[in-house]
Amino acid sequence: MARRVSTPTRPTLMRPRADTAVRGGRVVDAVELGQVLRWMRGTKGVRQLEAAASLGVSPELLRGLERGDRGVHLGTALDVIARLGLDLVLVPRDPTMDLRDEVPKGDQNRTNANRGERDDTRARNTEASHSIDESAP
Repeated sequence: MARRVSTPTRPTLMRPRADTAVRGGRVVDAVELGQVLRWMRGTKGVRQLEAAASLGVSPELLRGLERGDRGVHLGTALDVIARLGLDLVLVPRDPTMDLRDEVPKGDQNRTNANRGERDDTRARNTEASHSIDESAP
């Protein structure tokens, strides 16, 4: 007898910035992600060795990320992305799906509590990203 697969609960996510579609870009593979990371580092005028130190990763790991190597742990890649001042926005390719759930007016407390936890994480990532900004000439 086939087991029934339960539908997981949709995660509560922060809304993307209003200008995401205008200022953002679609990345489809690790090489493109690496190109964006290299560009972001370059716009800050920081050498790879200095950037790795301020990001808390080895130069080899940052070099691999920028080359598009696939052996980097996702959590590490996400940390570097955030510390370089980038947001990762997921958009379903299926136009019938929406990652944003509309919150009923009376249920704002749940959303605000979750947002507070995410804001704490974002604040830590923002603080870390300032270290690379401060090292720019």
